[in-house]
Amino acid sequence: MKQKYPHLPPRSRILLALSALTLLIPLIPLDSVGSERSAQQLTEHSYRTHWTLFGGLSGGLSTVSGGDFSKNPKGSQYSLGLGLSYEKARWVYDIGASWLSSKITGATPGTESIGIHTRSGMGDLSARYRLGERWQIGPVVNNLFGTDTGFGPSVGNSIGTWFVGLKTVYEFPFDRFPVRLTQQISTDISIPDRQATLAFIGVQIGLPIRASSSSGSGSPGNTPDVIRTRSAAPAGPFTVVLDPQKVFFKTNSAELRPEVKAILQDVGVYLHEKSTTWESLEISGHADQRGSYKYNLALSEKRANSVSKVLRSGGIQALKIHTQAYSFSKPLDEAKDLKAFAKNRRVELVFNQFQDPQVLIEKLRPLMKLSEAKESN
Repeated sequence: MKQKYPHLPPRSRILLALSALTLLIPLIPLDSVGSERSAQQLTEHSYRTHWTLFGGLSGGLSTVSGGDFSKNPKGSQYSLGLGLSYEKARWVYDIGASWLSSKITGATPGTESIGIHTRSGMGDLSARYRLGERWQIGPVVNNLFGTDTGFGPSVGNSIGTWFVGLKTVYEFPFDRFPVRLTQQISTDISIPDRQATLAFIGVQIGLPIRASSSSGSGSPGNTPDVIRTRSAAPAGPFTVVLDPQKVFFKTNSAELRPEVKAILQDVGVYLHEKSTTWESLEISGHADQRGSYKYNLALSEKRANSVSKVLRSGGIQALKIHTQAYSFSKPLDEAKDLKAFAKNRRVELVFNQFQDPQVLIEKLRPLMKLSEAKESN
């Protein structure tokens, strides 16, 4: 009985396996701050969703191996297309269509050379996981549709060819119009007797359509502390002190609770969306008085970086945030007991020229100390 689908060559099987493995990335703890997956399971509703329309141009190389070729064809291709991107938590989903033009040259027995020119539409479907702030990686599926998409020595009657592969994306930190650098390698899984491989590199420019987020802050059944501010728009720097008991910095640790990460990531999304309403943010890390100054300086730097990393994952420009470590040089409590030590292990957020901090205060309320939203002197 003739098989409906041809036997997959080793290259296709390897790419299929690698593509499937990328779906397991969320199960791996990728940073020292804690398990991103745990935070998503606890408060997934606090993450952003985002729709963006992208237009892009890409180019690259095409190769064909096997079949009736005495010299495997190779050449170049380019594509021009549009796509819709949806972002939820750490996942980015793309669906799109483009026009593909491929020119490759090879040889068959008895001929000196043969040229294969493929022009077709190409559908694109991909799901990628964010690795840190800018990089994404995940599987991609393409369908070439047209009258001749078989990449053979003669014109065929194939009307659709399926490709699978891996796609990586780097996002540049532009607020208004997102820009992506894309890289992709795909191999066919439906052409009999030969194998086509496509490699692309391209640029995409986006137009944001809609973004939304819900705070998901606070614990059910708990009443947050009242936070007092002198005005809705402080003239000078605006300081927020995160409560160490709520942020849960353990001794000698810069690890955040998963629920704290979820709240801070939602705040990062809000600060990204309102980036024109504030000028800059200093995140300062502090340690208690036990141990050497040098050791605590490194520890307080890690604590500031822990908070900064989560906030920046919401899309804030790196140039607007800087961190500062103070070791134990600025204690809130000069006492030498455990209560004072816990109070001095903290992170302070100092905003410069924040126009209207009220929404920010509400989002940070579950992590703040009583009356710790204040104007700096």
